[in-house]
Order: sequence, then structure tokens, then C-alpha cells
Amino acid sequence: MVYIAEQTEAVERRVTLETIHPGMDPRHVIARLEAERQTLVTMNHPGIAHAIDDGTTDSGRPSFAMALRKVVPIARNCDEHLLTLRQRLDLSVAVCHAVQHGHQTGINHRDINPSNVLVAEYDDRAAPKTIDFGVVEAIEQRLAEQTKLTQMARWLARWSI
Repeated sequence: MVYIAEQTEAVERRVTLETIHPGMDPRHVIARLEAERQTLVTMNHPGIAHAIDDGTTDSGRPSFAMALRKVVPIARNCDEHLLTLRQRLDLSVAVCHAVQHGHQTGINHRDINPSNVLVAEYDDRAAPKTIDFGVVEAIEQRLAEQTKLTQMARWLARWSI
């Protein structure tokens, strides 16, 4: 669940607060939120939304806060601003740079789609922000290489090469 909340300690500001819906506390749901929180802390890129604080709710569910910005999904931003093909491609390239940063950090998002890319306006310029890292996969180099070899072996066996 995502809420708009007021941070009142240290700094007063409006934030988005993500936590688990009451009643949805199975271990795998908690683990997913914990993974997303850890992922956001690991990455540092202007094209990726990041957590500004984390903690637990009064009922003990994990949560994290992100800065609240006026954002819209990337497709809506393109349509509302009547962006040209070139401008849309420029936004897409910025998203690709954010995804590449994730890969270089060892994170594979696994759910990049238009609803997981929001656009904020900074100084009259569109700035895409990739969100929803709850379905990430940590890429461990040794394991990734083994997976590639296994996939190649399956392909070769299928073609009897």
C-alpha cells in the first residue's frame, strides 16, 4: 500500500509511504517489501526513485518513505505534452540509463512497464523516475554465468548440436 503522509520529525515534508496492507503479512510479502527497500538504498541514480527513510508501522510492518513529487506515468506525460517521437525516444533513453545503473549495481528490475516509470518536471524538463522494485532479482555474477551456460546447454541439446 502506498500512502501520502506527513513527515514531522527532523524535516517537515510530505512523502509517499509504502507498507504492507494489513492482513497481508505472509513472510514472502514482507520479504518482497524488504527487498524493495534494500534495493532502493543500494542504488543511487537520478532516474530511480529512492527511499529517504525507512522503519516500521505502529503494528510492526516494515515501511519506507520516498520524496513526494508531482509525477505522472510516462505515457500520459508524452500524450499530455504532445511529445514528438524524438522527445519520447529521449525519455526512453533516460529510462534505459536508469535500468543500466540497476544492472551495474547487480539489480534486474523484472517489471519495467509504463506504469512503473513516472515523470516529474524539474525546471520545465521531464525527468523519468523508475519505481516499483518489488519484483527485482539480485544478479550474482557467478550464478548469472551458470544460468547462461545452462540455457546454452539446453538450446544445444534441443537442436542436437
